[in-house]
Parts: sequence; structure tokens; C-alpha cells
Amino acid sequence: MPLSSVPLQRIQWFIPYLNIAWVGAFLLATARDNVIAAVLGVQMISFLCLYLVGLLGNHQVKVYNFMSNMVYVAVFVAFLLYGLIWSGTSASATLWYFRIPELVLLWWIPQIGAIVYILVLPSINEILPQQLYLGNMAAAQAPELLEEFRITHILELHDEHKKNDPLQVKPELLQLEASDFLGSDKTLLKVAPPGLEFMDKVLKDPKNRLFVHCAAGGSRSPAMIVHYLVYSGREKSVEEAVKTVRSGRPFVDIGSDHLDDIKGYHEEKSRGKRD
Repeated sequence: MPLSSVPLQRIQWFIPYLNIAWVGAFLLATARDNVIAAVLGVQMISFLCLYLVGLLGNHQVKVYNFMSNMVYVAVFVAFLLYGLIWSGTSASATLWYFRIPELVLLWWIPQIGAIVYILVLPSINEILPQQLYLGNMAAAQAPELLEEFRITHILELHDEHKKNDPLQVKPELLQLEASDFLGSDKTLLKVAPPGLEFMDKVLKDPKNRLFVHCAAGGSRSPAMIVHYLVYSGREKSVEEAVKTVRSGRPFVDIGSDHLDDIKGYHEEKSRGKRD
């Protein structure tokens, strides 16, 4: 029996709250020092603004973490310089809030681990028994893993900068360019029709095994599978399709814009049938 990857638990939703609490604690602890308080205050405001951007955008965690990590870098450098230049005495260096650079690095460790797991390590999860699989690009580049799961076909959703070389992938491959960013003309819904036809054709033969992936297997590819499950009649609603996908790969984080587009498409299709 193939060894499925061990899924990360779906903990992403509270990362912004942890960051805000973390910064707030430092702000209170260092309020006597105007320089540190000012830096931390700016960081906290940045976190709140970025969190709002994430909520309004299509990818809360992706937008938030990317931008907040940039803030982390700036704050890390600021504290490092502050510690080296102004806290040279051994007495001040022992104060815990002068150890903030090290604490920032410690906070990065679990996030780096998650990034490595999601993007670097090959990851495949079964969605429909012995037929439909979901994972990341690293898995599509691992021939031994594809052979282990007996994958016969691959549907790849990529952006313009990151895609597999068709000559390097043995199973039959269909590549579609789909963006994860708001305002793009390469939305999942627009590029989906050939993908849906491909999936439908492949999965009609019970001997075939289809692997659907994007970069991380977290948004575009699970959204495509959700779209297909409703399109093919295997699931009656988008909500049920999402549950099916998450039962196989619990940490997927499908962009709200993808889900809204898919819901709108199938609702309009249902109204057309009734009319």
C-alpha cells in the first residue's frame, strides 16, 4: 500500500492572531524604551494592515505571511543593529528584550518547516480511492513516487514562471496556466474547461489514476478538483466537494475568489437547467 504523506494540521487560520499577540506582548514589555516601542508599534500596525489585506484578498495566509516576513526581516535587522550599537554593556545585553533577534528566528522555524513540507517535500494525497490524487509540484518531479501511486495522467496548474518540463514527466501531462492573484486574466474558472474535459475523460476509465497539482497543492489544484467533483455530478454542492477534498488533504487553503467563481458558475448552470 502506498505511503501517503503525513498532512500538516490546518493551523494556518490563527497564525495572524499569534503574530499580533506576540508583537503586542513585546510592545507592552518595552514601552519604557521609546525607540523599541516605536519599532514594535510600526510592526504591529503593519501586521494589522496586512491581515486586513489578506482578509480582503484571495489568500489570507499567502499574502499575510509573505508581507509579514518582509517586515520580520526589517525588524530583525533593526534590533540587531540596536543591540550591537546601543546595548553594548553586559548588563543591558542580559535583558530579555535585547534577545528579540533570536526570538524572531525561533518564530521563523515552524513557518520554514511548513514551507519546506508544502513546497519542497513531495506530497501526494488520495481524494477519490485509487483514481484521483492531489499534491504539489515536487511530487510531479519524483518519478518513484508517481510509480508508487501508479499515476497514469497528470493535470498541472502553473503560473508563467514555474512549471514542469513535459519531457521530464512520464505520465500523460496537461498543463494549464492559472493564476492565484486577484485581477489576473488567467483565473481558474477561465482556464478550467480543457482541464474538466481532460479529468472527465481520464477518470471514465477505472484503470487510470490522475494526479492534479499546482505549486503547493493548497489552492489552485484543490479548487480544480472541487470544480470537477460538482461538474461531474460526483458531489451535489461546492461545500460537499470541499469537504471531500479536505478529507483527503486537510491543510488545503482554497482561495475565496476561486470558490466564489466556482459557486457562481454552478449556480448559474443550475438556473439554466431549471429554465
